[in-house]
Amino acid sequence: FRTTLLKEFLSSPRACISVLENRLNHKDMQLEDMDGDKLAAAEADTQTLTELQDLARAVDEPTFPKYAALRDRVQQILKEDKGKARVVIFSERIQTLEFLRESLIRDCKLKWKPGPPPKNGKITNEIETFHGSLDDQNQKALVNSFGSKDSKIRVLLASDAAAEGINLHYYCNHLIHFDLPWSLITL
Repeated sequence: FRTTLLKEFLSSPRACISVLENRLNHKDMQLEDMDGDKLAAAEADTQTLTELQDLARAVDEPTFPKYAALRDRVQQILKEDKGKARVVIFSERIQTLEFLRESLIRDCKLKWKPGPPPKNGKITNEIETFHGSLDDQNQKALVNSFGSKDSKIRVLLASDAAAEGINLHYYCNHLIHFDLPWSLITL
């Protein structure tokens, strides 16, 4: 659990909060079902996890330097290439991808509407998220759109699912790893 928590913490505050919430809601942490030494240990763990959760919640975007650096770099790329730049940003955590999407939409003024890609395959969002829980049709639509010359997508947020033999390099020459992979083989 410590390694998982560290990975989430190094990814983003939102990812860290998510794993802490999951742990606090786990059946092994239900205090009403315990007594004795188990209860004392679970109470101590609950207190520690709650304190960590409060600390993670205190990290907002202005005090999250990793995000600030990413935001500044993406803004610079989009400004320099005058609306033609395309950026792929990798993260291993879905919660981090969601955080990045919400924050970059606001800070870089990117157009985005929720929902699946349109039936005609013409994606009009300027930012999209690619991850393994998307169905094959949505994954294919995102890859095809991002790889076409007239694509509206400027920023593609991607999990490791996009690193598995998918060509994203057409018309895109900016790649940013928001999370460095833990596996040296992957890196």
